[in-house]
Amino acid sequence: MGGWIVISDRLDKHDAPSRDTAETLENLRKRWEEEVPGLDGSRLPVVARLPLLAAFHQRAYARLLAPFGISPADYGVLGTIRALGLGTTTSPSDLVRFPVQTRVGMTRTLDRLENEDLLERSPHPHDRRRVSVELTDRGAEVAETIYRAELDLLEEALLGFSEEDRRALVGFIDRMIDNFCSYAPARPADASANEN
Repeated sequence: MGGWIVISDRLDKHDAPSRDTAETLENLRKRWEEEVPGLDGSRLPVVARLPLLAAFHQRAYARLLAPFGISPADYGVLGTIRALGLGTTTSPSDLVRFPVQTRVGMTRTLDRLENEDLLERSPHPHDRRRVSVELTDRGAEVAETIYRAELDLLEEALLGFSEEDRRALVGFIDRMIDNFCSYAPARPADASANEN
C-alpha cells in the first residue's frame, strides 16, 4: 500500500506518531479495495502497524533516556558491556558484533561515553593494535538503572499480554522477519561487517 510506505518513511524521519495513524492506514486500505476491486488487502493492517509501533517505541525510549543525557545508541553500548558481566573488558570490534551500533558510529559513541566517565579505554595487554573497553563504576550503575526502567516500560507496553501471548507474539514476529529476510537478504556490506 503506497500510503503505508509513505507513512513508514515519514515516521522514520521522526514525525510524531499518533494513535490515529493506525486508523488512517486502515482507511487507505479500504480506499484501495474500493479503487481496485478484487484485491485482498487484509494482510496490510498487520505489517502497516510495525513502523507505527517502532515509532512509538523510539519515542518512549527517548523519554526514558532523557534524564540520563544519553542516546539509544549510547545505552545500547553501555547495556551490552554491562550484560557481559561486571569487570568484563571487551573491544570495539567485539561490540560491533552486537546489533547496537555500526562500526563507523562506535568510535564516536565510545568517545562520548568516556567523556561522561561512563567507560574507560586502555591499551590491550597482549595486542598493542587493540583497545580494551570497560565500564566505570558510574557506567555500570547507570546501565543497571536504565535497564530496570526499561523493564518497567516494557511491562507497561505488554500490559494485558499473558506469558503465552508474549511467546506467540515473538514467534509471529520472528516468522515475519524470516519471510522479509528471504525477500530482502542482507547486503554484502552488512554481512562483512558482522564477520570482522
